Amino acid sequence: MNLSPDANRTPGDAVVRPARPEDTPAIHALIARVFADYDYILDVVQEDAHLRDPGPYFRSSGGEFWVVEQDGRIIATCAVHLHPEAGELKSLYVAHEHRRRGWGRRLTQMTIEHARRAGRPRMFLWSDTRFVEAHRLYESLGFVRSGLREIRSTNSFSEYRYEREL
Repeated sequence: MNLSPDANRTPGDAVVRPARPEDTPAIHALIARVFADYDYILDVVQEDAHLRDPGPYFRSSGGEFWVVEQDGRIIATCAVHLHPEAGELKSLYVAHEHRRRGWGRRLTQMTIEHARRAGRPRMFLWSDTRFVEAHRLYESLGFVRSGLREIRSTNSFSEYRYEREL
């Protein structure tokens, strides 16, 4: 996918681009705001270490971490981690005031295309059981719920596994 700034400009002058190191505090702030709605704490040391320095972390597997920037603010994030046999969608978060504008769909489709181009035959993801709107999005894009796991660490929650063939 062409990630030049001009190719990724959208109405409202938002741009989708790979994360840069200086984005990390804003990425953490966005995700922490989303987590707070569910009484979660963002813990990049114990629970979400992939967010310490997200760009290099995901690029080390051949994946990518994208941000949507508008008016100098990070309004959404999404990543793809490449495993030997599949791509994994990670860190899809959209600021409340920017939801229902197609960002989740567009970013999810970017991860699918990245994994497809990298030769991965399928995609999977884990999503908190309470993220009902996200589940509708994933299902509309062909993902099928295929499992459940319990997480007990800084935050305790349950997640559904979704997967789809590419």
